[in-house]
Formats: sequence, C-alpha cells, structure tokens
Amino acid sequence: MKTTDGLALQIAFKPNDLRAAIVGVVDAALQANHELWPDEQQLHNVPADSRNAIGNAFKVLQKSGIIEKTGAWRNSQKPEQKGRIVWGWRLKSRALAETLLKRHNAAPMTGQMEMAL
Repeated sequence: MKTTDGLALQIAFKPNDLRAAIVGVVDAALQANHELWPDEQQLHNVPADSRNAIGNAFKVLQKSGIIEKTGAWRNSQKPEQKGRIVWGWRLKSRALAETLLKRHNAAPMTGQMEMAL
C-alpha cells in the first residue's frame, strides 16, 4: 500500500482521529522551542488503534506548509518502534498554524490557559 493510500483510507474511515492528530501536532509545534520529534508526541485524543494518524498528520502539515523537516534525525526512543529513524520537525508558519487551530475550534494550549483546564 502506498502512503497516499493509507492517508486516503484514514480520511475516509477515521477522519476524527486524523483531525485530532493534526490539531495535537500543531499545538505541540506552537509550544516547541526546539525540534519536534514524532516519537515524543503524547496525543491522548488519538485512539490507540489509530497511532498511524500521527505520521499522517506530519505529512499533511508538511504539505500544507505549516511544519518542515529540520534535517536532523535519530533513532526512535520508543521501545515498540525498535529504533526506527525519526526526523526532527519545526514550525514553518506560525500564522498558518494558528489559523488551522482557529478553523478547528482549538485554541493553542499556552500559558495561563493550561492552568484554567
């Protein structure tokens, strides 16, 4: 199966999971002061059977111009990923990221807002 096939299936059958992953990654990118690593993302809104939504979220966000690869890579820190290579990412467009969150009715979790929840 091609990557685009997997993404198409996810959009067709699990759109809410993909949306949750996209919003979670954008929120993490806005908060990150350094590189963002896919294997470090704790996206609690994404069900366990949809963990591949995280990888698809990174692909969608890259194609949308919201994030970009830094060029840095390392072996995954998660034991279940058996040391596969993961790439570092960074925010490319803060304006696009904030617009995405507004359009999905999700405010970035920064500063005082975290304490209010």
